[in-house]
Amino acid sequence: MCTNSPCRHHFLTTHPYRASAVRSIRRSGKLAYTALLALLIGFSGLHLFGQDPQEMRQGTETSLSVASAAESAATTSEAKPGITATARVRSSGRPVSPGTVLFCDADAPFCLDGAVVGKAQLASDGTAVLHLSPGTLARHHNLRAIFVGTNTHSTSVSGVSPFTVPDPPYPSTTLLAASGTPSNYTLTATVQGGAYSDASIPPGQVSIVDTTSSQTLGMLTLNAGKEVVTYAPRFDAGATDASPVAMVLADFNGDGLTDVATANAGAHYVTVLLSDGSGDVNSVSPALTPGSKPTSIAAGDFNGDGKMDLVVNNSTGTGVTVYLGNGDGTFSAGLTPPSTLALPTAVAVGDFNGDGNLDIAIAGSNRVEILLGKGNGTFVAVGSMASVSGPVSLAAADLNGDHIDDLAVGAAGTHTVDILLSNGNGTFRLAQSLGKFATPKSIVSGDFNGDGKPDLNVIDSTGNTLTTLLNNGSGIFHQSSIWNTGTAPSSMLAADLNSDGNLDLAVTISGLNKVLLMYGTGKGQFHLGGIPHHQFSTISHRHRLFSWSREL
Repeated sequence: MCTNSPCRHHFLTTHPYRASAVRSIRRSGKLAYTALLALLIGFSGLHLFGQDPQEMRQGTETSLSVASAAESAATTSEAKPGITATARVRSSGRPVSPGTVLFCDADAPFCLDGAVVGKAQLASDGTAVLHLSPGTLARHHNLRAIFVGTNTHSTSVSGVSPFTVPDPPYPSTTLLAASGTPSNYTLTATVQGGAYSDASIPPGQVSIVDTTSSQTLGMLTLNAGKEVVTYAPRFDAGATDASPVAMVLADFNGDGLTDVATANAGAHYVTVLLSDGSGDVNSVSPALTPGSKPTSIAAGDFNGDGKMDLVVNNSTGTGVTVYLGNGDGTFSAGLTPPSTLALPTAVAVGDFNGDGNLDIAIAGSNRVEILLGKGNGTFVAVGSMASVSGPVSLAAADLNGDHIDDLAVGAAGTHTVDILLSNGNGTFRLAQSLGKFATPKSIVSGDFNGDGKPDLNVIDSTGNTLTTLLNNGSGIFHQSSIWNTGTAPSSMLAADLNSDGNLDLAVTISGLNKVLLMYGTGKGQFHLGGIPHHQFSTISHRHRLFSWSREL
């Protein structure tokens, strides 16, 4: 029995699964009393006086199907590589749209951070499709789909869909060595290749052939072999235009691989770099030209067609530029939503009014402006803007568990991080102003202590610190740790860098021209991983390849 007021419950639909999108819902008061108040003050009064908004929404059911590339090609006209996951959301048998579906690792306790395999917007037929590359997945996987809900439709969770990623045809290399004398010699053949870390080393035979006479000297079976974990050496990936200052990762051409888009302030361009599956990326021509010094970039499906789109700020002009994706890595001509915000400094993407369509938040000129998405790639500006003194950074996440995204804003004017909780209509209320940061240059959200609630990490680029702020679940934060980073930290990325299941940080230190690695303990703390003198590639959570070698 709940003894605290208001009671707090984990809301689980269809299947018991804890996830950030279905985390907790407030409930208080009696239904009869709430209904009476509703008659007096209208429908909007239900939420104000404690009625659970989930009970007022239409119920939904989410199902999930997973198909291999061969299965996809047999049922559709367009073959996609790897794995295709399709979620279907229905309400009373009718398709639900718009909305967002998270595709999650079902073995994880929360659908956050590394447990989110991907997410997609619902199309008009109530389906959300995610293409996955075998190289980005563990060989064996349990997948679950979560419809995060909207103002009109409740959250629902699919069952678990287990699948095995088939071994691709990895290339192999055969080496031949000779020892001994011409009349008494030994030939040793070694075959090397790659495989998933839980795959068995394939069997095989090797023929020894005299190339002069074409005579087969012998055919022998390879021995059991051994596993050797190897890591790729440093290499420079795709080139961008001048002064890349921000980037976003997403699959821009639907091949299941993670691509990169960079905002290049020096060249006033946006460069799109497509992954080739081997760790390298190649630029797409021509570059996108918003033309006003882009310094911030974000991605999302703004028109519900299953293709990733881009938004960048116009830091020396007004508002933002939106590029709708064509699904092949190219984009349509830039669109200019109706923004009046001058000298914007940062952009973020989220659903700020709970209608299932992705919206855009823009910071700049002592305000935060919200552009509400219509679901077709166009936007309408919210008349009321939140006042923030000198905003320089943004992070969007559901900070209080009401299924609507909120904002954390780095305010250089007041030297604080302001927590803005959504009112559900594209406007916000200030819940908390945190700390004293000389210049809160960068903010990332993620679950850094494993409780299923999004926390924050903040870079102070002038104070040379990294601060961790832990969330109590209602959008109220307290400081967990503070680190001295070295001169002029500028940006950071949150990911599980060492595959231990905890969220880590990679922090760029501009004053030292280095990257600082901070390994998370899973309890809101970090230990120093060192400052590498080279570039590095992020290894996805629990997804690693090994090389194998065998001899005759």
